[in-house]
Amino acid sequence: MKDQNFYEKWYKEQKNYTIRPYANRILNEELPMAFVKNNIVVLAAAPNSGKTLLSIAWMERYLIDNPTHKILVLTH
Repeated sequence: MKDQNFYEKWYKEQKNYTIRPYANRILNEELPMAFVKNNIVVLAAAPNSGKTLLSIAWMERYLIDNPTHKILVLTH
């Protein structure tokens, strides 16, 4: 992902939150690297750690970078 500040801006604009350092690391480093290695990635974290916002922010950026792609979200 090109813009390292995208997620900081996204959190501020969408929810008026300051992105947590671990969330910034996951979005900018760990998720992109995980998708290079695998087709399917599971995001697992403790309750109230921001998994929903992480997922939405990452998907929004992914679709900006890949406008012809689609994302399927499965929940249980």
